[in-house]
Amino acid sequence: MAGNITKLFVPNLPEGSTPWELRKCLESFGVIFGTFVVKKRDKFGSRFGFVSFKDVVNRQELLNSLRGVKMVECSLKINIARFAAENSGVFGHNP
Repeated sequence: MAGNITKLFVPNLPEGSTPWELRKCLESFGVIFGTFVVKKRDKFGSRFGFVSFKDVVNRQELLNSLRGVKMVECSLKINIARFAAENSGVFGHNP
């Protein structure tokens, strides 16, 4: 069981991004449980993915610290992933 996991939606990824590059870009912000880069594009034609952080104490603080993060030349506009089971508390308590 995953425990306390917070899944974030990461839009505007650079072309050709990999899950490993996404992890490398964000690993200084906390313990990463997993990353995933989607093969298709969002409604604006941008690449996107997801990153799951483990044991996040304060989600808003994490989002604030991620504000303005760039991956190559692309500014990432990271948000809490909507509809993610991890964020609903199904897999454990998540403040």
